[in-house]
Amino acid sequence: MRILATLAIPLLTLQACGGGGNEPTACAAVVIFHEPIVLVDAVAVEGETGTLSRVMITDLQRDGVPVGLPLLEQSTAIVQTADGLECSVPCALGTTEGTYTFQLNAPGFAARAVSVEARYAVFKTGCPTSYSGGTHISASMRRL
Repeated sequence: MRILATLAIPLLTLQACGGGGNEPTACAAVVIFHEPIVLVDAVAVEGETGTLSRVMITDLQRDGVPVGLPLLEQSTAIVQTADGLECSVPCALGTTEGTYTFQLNAPGFAARAVSVEARYAVFKTGCPTSYSGGTHISASMRRL
């Protein structure tokens, strides 16, 4: 009986993921991103206790290649405008690991260059594969 249970569990696992029968498994294509990879948690005002609730993200690049919102796989609290990507802080974007560079802009503030090596902290293989634990950043901007 113990041998039967040892064989049945892996077989049931394969069937639950779409494998184990004559059909091809689709599970390998299922990937879940629990959150975007770049998370802008806060934008502080230098020398003050306040924070900014909205900033514009411009000149967004990933590994030196320009990226626009339509190419980003996932974003939160970001809207594309004629001036760039409007971020309602906190906001988040992307699911592809790499070096993200961009400018933060806000009326009355000097632009702030940001560079972040974005990686997920948790990668779980299996059925489905999942990513979580994006890279959190905070920035500060100086009044003009």
